[in-house]
Amino acid sequence: MPDLPSAERLQQEAAKLLTEVKASHKISQRAIDHFVKGVDTLYDILLDVLKEFMVEKLSNRDGYLTIADVTTTLEQLKGQCIFEGVQTKAKLDRYNAYMESKKKRESQP
Repeated sequence: MPDLPSAERLQQEAAKLLTEVKASHKISQRAIDHFVKGVDTLYDILLDVLKEFMVEKLSNRDGYLTIADVTTTLEQLKGQCIFEGVQTKAKLDRYNAYMESKKKRESQP
């Protein structure tokens, strides 16, 4: 698919994922809509993380950012699972308990 523009390629992969999920699991459209909204949120957060990286690099170099900086960072992100550490019920439960206790500690004087 390298000849497809990036946005079209991304949309094509998203459509493929949704089609596969719907075909192989009994999932309601409401669940799919919830999933899509969550992925959109994760995508926005990823863009914010990348923007923060670029702003930090630019401010540390008086506005100088190399292509190597960008490509190195993007290559480091490749293959990482955004669900790492929370992909099973047990791991998710532990993570949620940790975040809840952290929230309580931070709210105490």
